[in-house]
Amino acid sequence: MFKTWPKKLRNLSPASVVSMTINHGLQASSDAMAKHCADYAQALGIEHFSVKIPWSEPPFPEKPRPGQAFEEVGRRSRYHILFQIMKQAGADTLALGHHGDDQVETSLMRLARGTTELGAGGMRKVRRWGMGVNKEGVENGLGWAGVEGMKMWMVRPFLEVSKDRILATCEENSLEYVEDSTNFQPQLTLRNTIRHLLSKNTLDHESLGLELPPHIAQSVNQLQTALSSLESVDLDPSEGLEQLRSSVHILTEQVEDIENQVDSCLNRCHLPSPPATYLVSCRGLATIRNPLVKKSLVLRIMRYLSFHAWGSLRADADRRQKSVDQLVQNLWVPDPFAAKIAPFVAGGGVWWMPAVVGEKTLETCGAGVTAA
Repeated sequence: MFKTWPKKLRNLSPASVVSMTINHGLQASSDAMAKHCADYAQALGIEHFSVKIPWSEPPFPEKPRPGQAFEEVGRRSRYHILFQIMKQAGADTLALGHHGDDQVETSLMRLARGTTELGAGGMRKVRRWGMGVNKEGVENGLGWAGVEGMKMWMVRPFLEVSKDRILATCEENSLEYVEDSTNFQPQLTLRNTIRHLLSKNTLDHESLGLELPPHIAQSVNQLQTALSSLESVDLDPSEGLEQLRSSVHILTEQVEDIENQVDSCLNRCHLPSPPATYLVSCRGLATIRNPLVKKSLVLRIMRYLSFHAWGSLRADADRRQKSVDQLVQNLWVPDPFAAKIAPFVAGGGVWWMPAVVGEKTLETCGAGVTAA
């Protein structure tokens, strides 16, 4: 975690670093792992914060029971505390240790949950924290960051580095590390299941005789269907992790390239708009051919107009393929009035409607959106 540093050093290195450990207290070894991290930070002379999640104390939920799904609630609780510590430490950037194998797992998890091909690009190397990391975006609730979150950042410097490379580096340089044994229990979480199946170069859990909880088995089946519909790359588990990392890397670079194209498109298509409204020229939209650029443009507009917290999935219509496809289908028509496109809401709390903003309809026909 980096403390605020002068602008002239932002492209070099942070002025100071502090470390953090979040103790979930969900297994017998939790306290020992937290202590190991604190002791190691002290040995390195790094300021360290160690916090145990106070389950059942608002805004935290009750402690997950054995056998209960805890991945999402654990993540939300963890990030809530991380943000509070950042404010306490005066830090503006959180460095996370996600690596290339994590990126593959994240991409597949998102596909299993119905994301678009853009979501399959995985985690970003650099991203704004946002106003809320929870789905609800409830002010002052679990995961709420508010306006302060718009000034905070996350960086993931190891996304292009494999886990094997990191472990080899640790061994070569005698760097201590701990492994969470629960990471290798496939029945525990969807990520664990995917990690286990990838180690076997397959997603067919039935052929392995692997018994899974119904909700995880359903997600894995949905993932197999989603992989068959990908257009840009072939994510084939039988080809091994190295090939999967390369394919996901292509998706990640594709997302970055598309975001740059969206910047250019919005600069070209945007029309002067009333407050809380964003107008784009139909003629300008017609020049966009790439279907992924269309989807990304729609998501960008929703993110900034939605009344849901910036950075929450709800602001992006949960990134559901069906919602995004509906928006693209209605927006990219030669003449929305001839097509009789009525005002509609397709997610994110954003109201979309055709609008005439000048005397000559064919020259100034635009598509307008406003927060509902």
